[in-house]
Formats: sequence, C-alpha cells, structure tokens
Amino acid sequence: MTSSALPLDAKVVVGAFVASGTVHLVRPETFEPLMPEAVPAHREVIYASGVAELLCAAGLLHPRTRRLAGWASAALL
Repeated sequence: MTSSALPLDAKVVVGAFVASGTVHLVRPETFEPLMPEAVPAHREVIYASGVAELLCAAGLLHPRTRRLAGWASAALL
C-alpha cells in the first residue's frame, strides 16, 4: 500500500459522510426534529452541515488534503 492509498477505515468515513451529507441536502426535514430550539435558522444549518460533510469526504479522498480533512472531520463530528 502506498501513502496515497486510502485506508479502509477512511473509506468508511468517506462513505458515511457522503451518505449523510446527501441526506442533509436532499431530505433536510429528516434532521429538523433533532435541532435544538436555541439554534436559529434550522434549515440553513442543516444545509451547511451537509455541505461540510461532503467537503470533508472530498478532502479525505486526496492525499494532499487528507490530513486537514481528517481534522476537519473530527471537528465536524
């Protein structure tokens, strides 16, 4: 395995982020009941978190951005 190969555990994270990010964008109403009342603009926050998940997934795929995307993924979770 070369240093640019994506480890299996990272592939699982990428898959989970792609699936969850897609659901955030396509069916945001799924997440609305989970939003605390103190958070304003529920729909916008749901969309933003979906985009963030997709960006983290994309970053994990590329060796040059993988480390930063890993930290961003941990922060997002």
